[in-house]
Amino acid sequence: MPLLKPFHFYVAIITTISSFQIFDSTYLLTNGGPENSTVTVVYYLYQQGFESIDLSYASVIAYALFAIIFTISLIQRKYLGGEVNHY
Repeated sequence: MPLLKPFHFYVAIITTISSFQIFDSTYLLTNGGPENSTVTVVYYLYQQGFESIDLSYASVIAYALFAIIFTISLIQRKYLGGEVNHY
C-alpha cells in the first residue's frame, strides 16, 4: 500500500478537478433545469460569458473556481501526497 500512495494522490486530485468541472450533463440534459436548480459553477460561467456577454464577470468566476480548486488540491497534497521511501 505505501507504494500506491502517489497513485491515490493523483486520482484524488484528478477526481476533484473533474467534479468541479461538470458542464456537459447540465447543458445537454436539463439546460439549467427548472428555475436554475441544476446550474453548476461551470455552467453558470458559460451563461455569464457567452449568453449574457458579461466576459469580465465570467473571468472573475473562472479565477474564483481556480482558487477553490487550487486550495483543495493543496489540502489534498498535505494529507495524501507524502514522500514514499523505497527500502
